Amino acid sequence: FYDINLNRIPKKFSRKDTQYEVIRAKELQKIYRLCDLIIDIHSTSQKSDPMALVFTQKDLVFIKKSPSIENIIIGLDRIQKGRPIMALAPSKTSKIAIECGPHTVRSTHTKTLLIVTEIMSSVGMLNTQNKKPLVQKTQQSVFKAVKSVILKPSFQLVRKFETFEKIKKGEIIASSKDKNIYSLGEYYSIFCPKEYKNIPPGEEAFFLLKKISI
Repeated sequence: FYDINLNRIPKKFSRKDTQYEVIRAKELQKIYRLCDLIIDIHSTSQKSDPMALVFTQKDLVFIKKSPSIENIIIGLDRIQKGRPIMALAPSKTSKIAIECGPHTVRSTHTKTLLIVTEIMSSVGMLNTQNKKPLVQKTQQSVFKAVKSVILKPSFQLVRKFETFEKIKKGEIIASSKDKNIYSLGEYYSIFCPKEYKNIPPGEEAFFLLKKISI
């Protein structure tokens, strides 16, 4: 139960606002000013391999040294409704969100500790010299977030789109009684909820990504 989603905070807060999340956000903002790097750890509702969301390409350096992360997403903060809480940090502060996998799966906890350890090692917080890598380096894929799918009243997604599922150009992604919504290009899907039939109008149904090379 919450009044404000800390992953979708407004650009400005009223000084008189006494909602718990606003008070919490202001407290965090003071802490963020002291930080060089912020890692925001998340779990997912769908099955997914560990992925990272970064604000800028300069922050890719931390993820490139984390072999446990297979997929990287750039620019999601620019197209989503509202801002993630990390956006309150100064622009000089590096910001990374880590999606570690389903919260109901025990291995997600192990992966989370592994990823944080790898990132801490990459910035010199842990001494890993002369030690073997914890895992073998994986082939990383980089995606750019290009569009959020927001449905109008009476429209529903035609199905649950899986994480990083490839969507073809012209494919039907949502429909009403007499109309369809088609994909305007070739994309990959991300963050489609399990309850895909009950997404309120005006809310983000899921996001569309383009695979890019860095």
